[in-house]
Amino acid sequence: MSNLNFKNIMFALPWYHHRIHLGASHYAAEQGWHLHSAWSRFRSYPDNWFGDGMLTQTFGQRSIYDEFRRFMKEHPNLPTVTISPVPVKPGSPCVFDPSDYIAQVAYDYFSQKGFSHFATYDAGKDAHSRTAEFRAILERMNKSCYSVSPLGDTTLSNRFELLAKELSKLPKPIAFLTPTDDIGAELILAAKMAGFKVPHEIAVLGVHNDELVCESTVVPLSSIDCGLEQMGYEAAKILDKLMAGEEVPPVTHIKCAKVVTRASTNTLAIDNPKVLDALEFIHSNFQREISIEDIAKAGALSVSGLQYLFKTKLSVSPLKEVTRMRLNHARNLLLNKHWPVEMIAKDSGFHTVRNFYRAFQKKEGMSPDAYRKKYQLEMR
Repeated sequence: MSNLNFKNIMFALPWYHHRIHLGASHYAAEQGWHLHSAWSRFRSYPDNWFGDGMLTQTFGQRSIYDEFRRFMKEHPNLPTVTISPVPVKPGSPCVFDPSDYIAQVAYDYFSQKGFSHFATYDAGKDAHSRTAEFRAILERMNKSCYSVSPLGDTTLSNRFELLAKELSKLPKPIAFLTPTDDIGAELILAAKMAGFKVPHEIAVLGVHNDELVCESTVVPLSSIDCGLEQMGYEAAKILDKLMAGEEVPPVTHIKCAKVVTRASTNTLAIDNPKVLDALEFIHSNFQREISIEDIAKAGALSVSGLQYLFKTKLSVSPLKEVTRMRLNHARNLLLNKHWPVEMIAKDSGFHTVRNFYRAFQKKEGMSPDAYRKKYQLEMR
């Protein structure tokens, strides 16, 4: 324990994510802590470090783990909170997002969209607990789940070739859960390179909602926001109690997962190719001015035929689907960008700010400004 009048905390995560760091730093700022994060970002421990507590995770990579164990031997009595299911030392409290809960969120989301074919993709030999739990849920529901993973040579180009062959064998449309956003991005690229329609043939859902990944894929990736910021904040709060000698729970589950929908799952499971073509046109062009005639032409349909198929297959009109896409896009921008409402309205395809306000109020029961204020506060 240091003699400083503030807490000096080691923040040592082998798997770094800025949202976990952000949550921990928010609590640190409230308490006047010093949060030493060089290990998480640069894999560098300071020489002769002294401090009051540590936030860390289970270490899997051997070389990193060995260095971490040496550090722990130098600080055997350091109060420690583990931000993962397996404690780094006996008695260390754990804070994490349970895989079964995240898998259930994914299953409910895909089911509501009408999918009957499901799959998981793990970009490695070992399945992640999230995808394993997803398959377990489907098994309990007496539904099959295809498991796709690369075999043999694991070079990236060869993996794409293997993926293309595997994807061609699967029934369509099919919904994929991937354990992380990076793996989801890889699957999207492989599917597009192989000529599959994303999301209409292959829908992809990642985990963590890392905007740096999700917004930069060829088809923007939908993802489960599993509360990493809340996890970091809660772990720091528990560490504070631990350092004060208070009793803390051995396990704390963070159950606030929700899907952030982007283009990679923004569809409904249907098997009519003309409707799929019309939907793909809408999803690719909703940000500009399009007419019902434009949509019908994309699906090689008459306007009346288009309206009939949308009503029978989707229970929605073509123009209402355009509005739904625009509002989904606007909601995402409101929560993740600091743009003014006027810019969001234009980027979402609304002709005027007035039209945007009217459509948003009708759907959400509040203005775009009120929506942003309410849900940004809840996300903190």
